Order: sequence, then structure tokens, then C-alpha cells
Amino acid sequence: MKSLIPALVKFQQNVPTIPKTCVNPFFSQGGKKAMYADLATVIESCMPTLNKHELAVSQTMGFVAGVNTLKTTLFHSSGEFISSEIALPEINDAQKLTGAITYLRR
Repeated sequence: MKSLIPALVKFQQNVPTIPKTCVNPFFSQGGKKAMYADLATVIESCMPTLNKHELAVSQTMGFVAGVNTLKTTLFHSSGEFISSEIALPEINDAQKLTGAITYLRR
């Protein structure tokens, strides 16, 4: 991790604030509709800084112990990487499941 961690620190020092441009009509905070950044905005905001520090992110679907998962991996150009995996909720409605996946990807 001698290359990945310093690159991640530099990324975190330089990544811009991600604008919250979308309104969640189902959730409010203090009487106001909650704002959030959509996935496209998160990617667009982070990509230049990820590239600058030779970092790449991959998100793949998996199946572990009978459960569908989303695996996120952060790669460095050195070949070093770190990853995490989260179980997806058991949702039979494809549109709702896609929404849950998008939420987890952010």
C-alpha cells in the first residue's frame, strides 16, 4: 500500500465539494426537502482528481454466500488496490432494485 495510500490522501486533499443538485421528495431534514448528489454528478466531480492521482474505481456485481453484492474497488496505477463489498437488499422489483444499487454506488 505504499503507493495507493499516499495517492488516496492526495485525492482527498484535492477532490472538490460535490454539489447536491437533486431533491429527495421522500425525505426531509428540518422541514426542508433533503438534497443529494446523483451518481453522474459524483462521477463527474471525482474523475479529474482520481485521474490526476492515478486512481480508478470499479464497481461490480457479485454473488457471495447466496446473496447478491456490490463490490467497489479502488485501484492505483502501481497495481495496488483496496475493495469492499456490500450485500444488496432482497428486492424483487427491478426498478426498485436498480434504485437501491445506484444509491449504494454513490
